[in-house]
Amino acid sequence: MNRSTLLVHGTFALVAMVCAWLLAHRVEEKKGGPSSVTLLDAAKGEVQKLTYTWPKGSSTVTSSGRGDGRRAVLDVDRTVEPKKDPKKDAKKSDKKDDKKDPKKDPKKDAADAGPAEADAGVAEPEPAPTREQAKFPGGKSVLTALEALEPLKTRRTLGEVDPARLAEMGLEHPERTLVVTTVDGKQLTLEIGESSYGGQGRYARKQGDRTVHLLDGTLVTGIEGGPDTLMEKRLIIAEPDKVLGFSVRHGDQSGAFVHVDRGQAATRHFAPKDDAGAKSEQANAVMKTLRDLRATKLASGPQAAGSVVAGVTVDVDGGEPVVLELVERVDAAGHLIKAGDWLFEVSETQGKELLEDLDALLP
Repeated sequence: MNRSTLLVHGTFALVAMVCAWLLAHRVEEKKGGPSSVTLLDAAKGEVQKLTYTWPKGSSTVTSSGRGDGRRAVLDVDRTVEPKKDPKKDAKKSDKKDDKKDPKKDPKKDAADAGPAEADAGVAEPEPAPTREQAKFPGGKSVLTALEALEPLKTRRTLGEVDPARLAEMGLEHPERTLVVTTVDGKQLTLEIGESSYGGQGRYARKQGDRTVHLLDGTLVTGIEGGPDTLMEKRLIIAEPDKVLGFSVRHGDQSGAFVHVDRGQAATRHFAPKDDAGAKSEQANAVMKTLRDLRATKLASGPQAAGSVVAGVTVDVDGGEPVVLELVERVDAAGHLIKAGDWLFEVSETQGKELLEDLDALLP
């Protein structure tokens, strides 16, 4: 056999080996193939509602309007795991270290300890998970999730796969579903499985259809893993450099302030509107307090609101002014904040800080 013949045979052998490897490692497809398809043909602004359900709860997003006027409301009903206490974790770690120390005798230590010390050694029960039901306006991340569905395209379509593979994909008995509804009544229900190898996507299939698809993983993780970020608890959402200025009224006093050097993080500050050269530390403090405001939850209803104590209007570059009213609450101590159609509870400390800052700004 000459050299040319050996080369030809070697090439065929290599090709055969590559083909055999690909056949052994591919997902068996009975129909379809590794391509992208559109599961929901929707234009921007057409998704009206989406409901995502997972083992610990559900999130429902309702959308209205289009373009810059689009708004979303988020309803969450979920189980919340208790927050970990770093101090307790440190104590547990110390106890584990003591058990490993052969020189220490736990029985002798307990006998020598006083009653208080002995009681302190008893492990405290772990706090139980709680159920959270909340309703908030949806922020930028909610709108981004909605737009990712308009249209909804798969990363890949894998076709029908073997039953054994379905279990690995989390689609044998799916624990997660995503229901999307458009303004014209079209509805898509997806069964959501596990993440693909390497976290490059999420396995899913249309309810009633055996074809498996690979979706962008952020579609799911953004809603399931971060409901706190989806709930827009901030009352001033605009970025610092987008704030043009603000006006306030408190009792018989009022004032207006402009944002100077707003594009320069190191030098930006607020000054009276009629004297832009006079830096106002009190105005800076008011804006900081406003930006730090976080709603704890929606108030129980309009009947909880009393008289208006103070009002703030924040002018935003390229957006609608943010109008906030600090009102007394009639059902408990503290204050509520009205923002558009929303009435929020804020902590008593936050309400007190805002009033103190306004008193300093408008003596």
